[in-house]
Amino acid sequence: MLSFAQMQPANDFHGASMAPPNREQHQHQSPPMQSPPPPPPDSGSMIAKDLTKITHTERTRAMEDIHGVADPYEENDAKMKQLLQRMDEAIEAIREKPAYQRAFQMAPAFVQDAEFRTMFLRADGLNPQRAAMRLTQFFEHKRQLFGENKLVQKTITMQDLNEDDLSVLYGGQYQISKQKDQVGRVVFCTLIDNKNAQQSRPSRRSVMRVIYYLTM
Repeated sequence: MLSFAQMQPANDFHGASMAPPNREQHQHQSPPMQSPPPPPPDSGSMIAKDLTKITHTERTRAMEDIHGVADPYEENDAKMKQLLQRMDEAIEAIREKPAYQRAFQMAPAFVQDAEFRTMFLRADGLNPQRAAMRLTQFFEHKRQLFGENKLVQKTITMQDLNEDDLSVLYGGQYQISKQKDQVGRVVFCTLIDNKNAQQSRPSRRSVMRVIYYLTM
């Protein structure tokens, strides 16, 4: 019969003591702590990076447009009439526009009003294709926020706001500046209160309804 020593491999037995193994050698070692992920890039650096991707002329025009230094778009009656016609064609080419079609059935004069549509052209730099998409999406968002019965109501009033909306409105976080920019545009302001931001967070729907009420 083989002894205990004979059953052990030579390289394991020679010089080995019969002392119990060191407990510290067999303790489970926790994996090294991972370093926290790097912070996301700040918005300023992201904007600066995107600005390098456009031409100098486009960058100058964008900065002038943001700061209201000058109106980069030349308008005249003939040009606007042509752009509105191209916008009509772009709207017809959009297949899915149920809210727009419903609004057109309810009040075609309001939907086709030239002054109303010109707002969307100006918002998109006189680009008729983008303005057409913005207009159809506008009616979709308006129906989601206020319902179909308000779809062609020209002005949303305080009577159309509910209790939660009024709480957001009276909170004062969203305001219209009394002064316009240098080209006469309305300035919309958002006031951030970091101290009370986590205490009461209104629903996104109420915020969007209030913004619509203030800006439209």
